[in-house]
Amino acid sequence: KLEVNSSSDIDENLAGIGVRVNGGDLIPFDRIQAKNAGVLKGNWINKLSEGGELEIMLGFFPDKDLDSPVFKRVASINDLSSLVPTYYKLK
Repeated sequence: KLEVNSSSDIDENLAGIGVRVNGGDLIPFDRIQAKNAGVLKGNWINKLSEGGELEIMLGFFPDKDLDSPVFKRVASINDLSSLVPTYYKLK
């Protein structure tokens, strides 16, 4: 699984939250765990080992009257392409 942790409560009902890998389609979270972690099921280590960019889209504070905007952060995952083979060797 892939888990995206946040220091704030994630609004799981807000449209447009999830992740996008290398400009692909938005992948919505399978669930929000403990109010502040977005969880995606699956074998993510192989997908992320391709490198590129991981876009993370989150909205916050579901208990507020107004919806939070969706915030986007982009993280480089290029270094994972060299770390994953090492992970499999050590596993």
